[in-house]
Amino acid sequence: MKKYQVMSLDEYNKPVDEDKVESVINSMVEQGWELDQFATGGGGGGDSGLFMSWVYMVFAQNSG
Repeated sequence: MKKYQVMSLDEYNKPVDEDKVESVINSMVEQGWELDQFATGGGGGGDSGLFMSWVYMVFAQNSG
């Protein structure tokens, strides 16, 4: 059976920093997790001018 863990990063008014994404992936891999899914997106703007970007990462690990 696999266990899953979701990590998310988000930023306002700028893209998510690639170094942060790489750091999370490296840290999780060092702990025995494998990157299973990766999704990015963003939105906002309009009258408020605010923008949000996000990165979701799903890690999997075999448990016994």
